[in-house]
Amino acid sequence: MQVLADARGEVQQRACYAIEAFCEHLGPDILPFLAPLLDRLTTLLQQAPERATQERAVSAIAAVAVGAKAAFAPHFDAIYALMRHLLRQSASDMLVLRARAMECAGLMCLAVGRNTCAHVLQELVGLAMAGLQVDAPELREYTFGFFAQMAELMGAEMGPLLPPLLPFLIRAIQQEECTELAPADQVSCEDRHRSGWSGCGRLRMLDPPTDKDRSSICPPR
Repeated sequence: MQVLADARGEVQQRACYAIEAFCEHLGPDILPFLAPLLDRLTTLLQQAPERATQERAVSAIAAVAVGAKAAFAPHFDAIYALMRHLLRQSASDMLVLRARAMECAGLMCLAVGRNTCAHVLQELVGLAMAGLQVDAPELREYTFGFFAQMAELMGAEMGPLLPPLLPFLIRAIQQEECTELAPADQVSCEDRHRSGWSGCGRLRMLDPPTDKDRSSICPPR
């Protein structure tokens, strides 16, 4: 966590990647670090001057939520407020960050469960549908992943969303915008650390780390 306070953007991004890689698999071991981790990551998200650092911070927050599961509930509303702000951004240089926020919001909802996130679902689905109207392939891909998460969370309650959603899915398939689902033995290290799935494949990481980053974080095959 001390590395997150480093003033260098490259160091902060690598620290966020390391957190993202490990937090999803820590289980209950993450609980003693939950509050300070989220404090550092949200500070980084709000204050980092580099957009790439902010994107990594959002992905790390999502990984923390996945690892903490129901224990994330006390932090849900405060962090959802940050994600909601990002999900309303329309400037072209903010769309990748908005895509990361879309994924993060969905994973947060899955982590805490239907009852805890029920008060934001209507707004969140509306923001997701608005994102599908934007001409940004990355945002659409991550938004499809969000709806896959909502299907898992809501079950049959997802039914009324299908009529407005299906035309976007069909159009995306026709335009071949979806990433190809690779065989399990061909999925790269960074992909194995992702928890979100799109409607047509595992979500790819944007701006993946260098080979040097991977060798220092991922175990050899």
